Amino acid sequence: MFQHEIVDVTKDQLPFKVIVHKNTNATIPKHWHRSFELSFTAKGKIDEFIINGQHYAPTTGTILVINPNEVHAISGSTKDDEENSALSILIPYSFMTEYIPEFSYRFYEIPPEQQRTLSQQQHYKELQQYFYHLFQVMEQPDAFSSLKILSLVYDILYHLTKAFSSVREIKNDFSVGTTEEFAWIDSVLVYIQQYFASPLTVSELAEANHLAPSYFSRKFKKYMDMSVMEYVSEIRLQAAFQQIAHTTRSIKAISDSCGFANHKSLISKFKKSYGMTPLNYRQNLKVSHKNQKK
Repeated sequence: MFQHEIVDVTKDQLPFKVIVHKNTNATIPKHWHRSFELSFTAKGKIDEFIINGQHYAPTTGTILVINPNEVHAISGSTKDDEENSALSILIPYSFMTEYIPEFSYRFYEIPPEQQRTLSQQQHYKELQQYFYHLFQVMEQPDAFSSLKILSLVYDILYHLTKAFSSVREIKNDFSVGTTEEFAWIDSVLVYIQQYFASPLTVSELAEANHLAPSYFSRKFKKYMDMSVMEYVSEIRLQAAFQQIAHTTRSIKAISDSCGFANHKSLISKFKKSYGMTPLNYRQNLKVSHKNQKK
């Protein structure tokens, strides 16, 4: 699915976002945003990271690049005996165009390890060190952390741009397809976001977008690499997960508010995605919070 994610940097001291993820148990459905994004796995693993249909299973030290408007999704889980940590940097398009020459036509790509040149291998090692340092600064901030973070992100962008980018003839601003196609899939996803709690059907979604159900289904799957009802189910699960993790509402109330046919349907979907029932997940979360307070 394409969910349009809006990256707000106005509340921060820095002109970009740096986010640390620890022991995450969550699935972020397919989405896109105009910002330039970097992902670094500092320790452990991320179960699955999908970028424009390419599947990755990042482990310690892996760096991933998400160009503007590339569709991506993330799935992560952490068992009791595991420790996973990762870092994301989201940089506004306006910042990149101001500081990176020809950024609107520039694409970033890190080849698989065996395909990197000697120069790229060296740059990659240096990038890993900058990311590890950035992670440490985020973990142990002080009065001057903002200056150090700014310096490290500039270093990261320098090495990435020098070794892993190229200027092409097309703009990166609408990499999914034509502007019309981009607008079409965006409108479908906005509609689903607005009405996912209702009993949606393929026929209803097709009618809302003025297409025959069979053609609508094919077109959606072409862009999203999943059926429209699979996408609706993922959106519902994402909404349910937030309530399961952060509220005390009953599973039945959550399933009703998120559009599931019944609470058994939610339990089945949740267990398939997270390896445990919603109530077991809540219990594990409580135990984890208690241990952190000790």
